[in-house]
Amino acid sequence: MTDTVIWLHEKALGRTHPVMQDAHKATKIIHIWDDGYYRAQGYSLKRLVFIYETLCALKIDIIHGDSLAVFRALSPQKIIVPYTVASGITMLYHQLAAEFDCRLIKDVPFAQIAPEDKFRRFFKYWQKAKATAFLRDAGAGDVA
Repeated sequence: MTDTVIWLHEKALGRTHPVMQDAHKATKIIHIWDDGYYRAQGYSLKRLVFIYETLCALKIDIIHGDSLAVFRALSPQKIIVPYTVASGITMLYHQLAAEFDCRLIKDVPFAQIAPEDKFRRFFKYWQKAKATAFLRDAGAGDVA
């Protein structure tokens, strides 16, 4: 039995994620190399090589197998998952949440944009985003 596991899925590899701040609290940081999941996503060999090389650079545990079976075998008390809108990972998260104590960690925003703002062109988006883009926490701590 493992206390806390951080599931670093492939959608969380391209950025510094706040979930890594919890890394010292976890007994394991893992990525599950699930062939069935990757086939269902339709990833190319090039994409799979990128994912694997990124994982190797992070020096985390890569476990080969079915995602649900791996978590059942590990039997963690808590699973921490970086938030993503990717439907495959969201489905797996909900299946895990039915059996385990799971917690989603949202990414640090790039910029402060109101949810109701919709943009058809990048220029209009950038005019709104540039004031808070690249600030720590997108300037959330600076906004009163």
